[in-house]
Amino acid sequence: MWPFKMIYACMPLRAARHRCFFTHTKARPTKFGKLKRFMETVVADNIRCMKQGVNLLEIVTDDLYHNLSSARSGTGIGPHIRHTLDHYLSFLSGYKNGRIDYDARERDPRIENDPLHAKRQFERVISAFNDLAGDLNQPLWVKTDSGSHVEETNWSQSTLKRELQFLVSHTIHHYAIIAILLRARGFEPGEEFGVAPSTIEYRRSRLACAQ
Repeated sequence: MWPFKMIYACMPLRAARHRCFFTHTKARPTKFGKLKRFMETVVADNIRCMKQGVNLLEIVTDDLYHNLSSARSGTGIGPHIRHTLDHYLSFLSGYKNGRIDYDARERDPRIENDPLHAKRQFERVISAFNDLAGDLNQPLWVKTDSGSHVEETNWSQSTLKRELQFLVSHTIHHYAIIAILLRARGFEPGEEFGVAPSTIEYRRSRLACAQ
């Protein structure tokens, strides 16, 4: 229900009485409302990315998944899927406490070798993200070893908003590598698999202009 704004108007009634009446006015969006909508959007973006992973694991053959993941180069599908999921699991295990350690990953070997297990892990994380709530400006400390191996220098300040954005970017980056590996084997993962949202929008705008 829209809030009411009372407006007084002088109306000529018998004894110069005044009548007040109500008009509907649309409330301006509050800062809280904008943050809530952005929270819903960035969470939905992450869920959409993870569902792309689920869809891929439903159609890729076990043989293709295993052959690539056991490649000597170590750049098969399995390690990239596992690495992507590890970051989501690290996020979920730490964000409520204000400390996310991306270096303390589970590194579950089953994800690298069993696409069904990987799919179930994606679904588990998607379920957790469906219930995700919090303040986008919530301060966080995040840890990523940049090569210094010095504990104190590997922790940086961040926010919940920034880490949710990072997870989208990180996931798409590894999906892009997976797409290259699969196409090299003659398997098409999908035109938009591993493509950044900004790139997709750019391509659509170019196509619209061409038409």
